[in-house]
Amino acid sequence: MGQGSSSGKVIAGRYVVPLLVGSVVLLAAVARAHHELVYVHALTVGVVLVAGRLQQEHVFLGLAVFSVAVMLVDIVSRPDIALVTAAVVAAVCTMLHAVAVTLMFTLGQHLQKLKIRETELEALYNLTATLSNTQSVESFLDQAVHLLGRELDFTHISVLLYDEQNQELVVRAIVGYGNERMIKRIPLDRGITGLAATTGKTVVVDDVLKEERYVAGDPAIRSEVAIPLTTEGRLLGVLNVESTKYAAFSPRDVRLLELIANELTVLLIRAQLVERLRVQAITDELTGLYNHRYFNIRLRSEVERAERYCHPLSLLMIDIDHFKLVNDRHGHLVGDEVLHQLGSIIRRQLREADVVCRYGGEEFAVILPETDGQAALTVAERIRAAIQREVLLVSLRGDNKPTNLYIPVTVSIGVASYPQNGSDWSTLLAAADAALYAAKQAGRNRVRQAA
Repeated sequence: MGQGSSSGKVIAGRYVVPLLVGSVVLLAAVARAHHELVYVHALTVGVVLVAGRLQQEHVFLGLAVFSVAVMLVDIVSRPDIALVTAAVVAAVCTMLHAVAVTLMFTLGQHLQKLKIRETELEALYNLTATLSNTQSVESFLDQAVHLLGRELDFTHISVLLYDEQNQELVVRAIVGYGNERMIKRIPLDRGITGLAATTGKTVVVDDVLKEERYVAGDPAIRSEVAIPLTTEGRLLGVLNVESTKYAAFSPRDVRLLELIANELTVLLIRAQLVERLRVQAITDELTGLYNHRYFNIRLRSEVERAERYCHPLSLLMIDIDHFKLVNDRHGHLVGDEVLHQLGSIIRRQLREADVVCRYGGEEFAVILPETDGQAALTVAERIRAAIQREVLLVSLRGDNKPTNLYIPVTVSIGVASYPQNGSDWSTLLAAADAALYAAKQAGRNRVRQAA
């Protein structure tokens, strides 16, 4: 808006002012004999400029025509060549004023539209440039909603991703809402977002209070636009923008949001692919646990953190007893299934903050942040007892009918704690390994703590 106004002033300086000066000079030439025309023309120009300040362009030509009509009446009533000449000059000047002022505001409006378009394109560029380097989906979505709010002045924005298994839209990023007010999951058969998701079309609601499907997230909301994020007919999620104003979204706003939604879809697919590849790089394919590479990285990080904040840290090394016999008797496919089931059993005995990894072969490693030696012994014993209690069921498909194998499994566990058993990650790992060896030497199916 500011650029359009300044451009209008430039046009006024280049066109309107010279025309006014020229008009005064021309009229001065005939003013001595026909001063009444000067008055009529001056009055008309003054009103034209006042109308221009009020941006009432349609008044301009009307006043110009009125001025010419007054002069024509005067000419008819008093035919005189000098009068005719003066009237024509005055009429032409008045018309030129009207056209120039109209041109000024028309160009100003066009410049204002170009400025708005420039802002929109800049927002799209910033969105793409910033988000294209984002590595995780969570970070990508969080940056996306904050960028939209900052660049385009939308106050209430959320991105919901499609949970195909539960047939729900899950809120993954928001800006402008209080978290306690936000509904985190919305079934596809509910809400404006659900309608956009199921129809695959943009839904604009000028007054949400009159919409039966509306799911209230903030009582102040009055209008909403929901745009599906789809690719090749596959639903990824919904971009949802709301406002506290009635009918807040113009057709131009909706078109812009649709462009942004298209760009978000492309970038979201990329972010999901990058995250999937990153997870694959640190995940053991057989068990779904973290792999040896991630274990080394995470153990270093946790030891550094424990040292920095003077917090306890413990490490468990777990080995399946006589696992070679399982492979020899039943084959490696059964052995793989045993590893997979053991990984799940271990995971169920731990907290969310604990890190369980497949260390290699039949060995597992568990990192226990904020856990001292005594607490680690309790966790290790819980894992050992849970595995001993559970006889593993492995189903095999033979030529004729499925065969179920019941395989009892036990484990030996070594426990080491920071800083008692190691001052850095390598000595801590060596201490846990030594404790594991002691457990196996003592008869297996037991827990031993590092000396």
